[in-house]
Amino acid sequence: MKITWYGTASIVLESGGERILFDPFVQLRGGEHIFPPDTFAQEKHIFITHGHVDHLLSVPDIQKISGADIYCTDRPADTLEHYGGRYGQMIRITPGDRISIGGIQVTVLPGKHISFDWRLIVVVLSRPQTYLQLRNSLFLAKMHHRFPENGEIVIYQIEAEGKMLLLMGSLGLSDGVDYPRGADLLILPFQGRSRLSEAALPVIEKLNPKSVLLDHFDDAFPPISSSISTVEFVKRMAEIHPDHKIIIPLAGIPINITASPSSLKNRIPPKNV
Repeated sequence: MKITWYGTASIVLESGGERILFDPFVQLRGGEHIFPPDTFAQEKHIFITHGHVDHLLSVPDIQKISGADIYCTDRPADTLEHYGGRYGQMIRITPGDRISIGGIQVTVLPGKHISFDWRLIVVVLSRPQTYLQLRNSLFLAKMHHRFPENGEIVIYQIEAEGKMLLLMGSLGLSDGVDYPRGADLLILPFQGRSRLSEAALPVIEKLNPKSVLLDHFDDAFPPISSSISTVEFVKRMAEIHPDHKIIIPLAGIPINITASPSSLKNRIPPKNV
């Protein structure tokens, strides 16, 4: 089984000759990892966690190239149909659904979006880039209203090759949900709060995964986003959960999830050290 991160929350999972693309997004001008839509031309299955612009905007362009089926809840499905999704290729899902893609089993779980805190909002509004890159800022403000999530966030429980993965699209868990513990890999979005380690650690405590792969930590839609250092999180995890493996992926480079545990432990790009 292989996982490839393409920036933002864009993940491709490969297993047994099948591929699933999650939350593809072509980053805005100035983004840290810009992969054009034709990067995903071979994808036939696209799963969406929620309807925000950085998870949904690029899907119509990718679908036109690939002809992929799209799996998402009602709100993002309605948005896609309004903004260019092809009819007949939209598969509406709801928590509790179980979907088979070859030998890959995907179970839909309820999730929750991270709450943006006032410190982060103040930082964004005080950046000179917010006004120097006004075109991007105005575009994102407009798209935020046109691409709502309306509380429809899902988490995907993925089972393949004897492994169980949990893929989150935002850093939040729903209250009262009995989530599976001990996943072989938790894919955790690391963006959206001023103190991300404090937001991420309770999630890890509750889910207790064997390994954690961070995504969404790059500067994908400047000037609103920024590149997030993972150093503090890795350090705190080493202190609190030394047996948990932390993977900081390199964009576009596949990671063999079925490799030996030692080859996955603390895979950290030099820029984050």
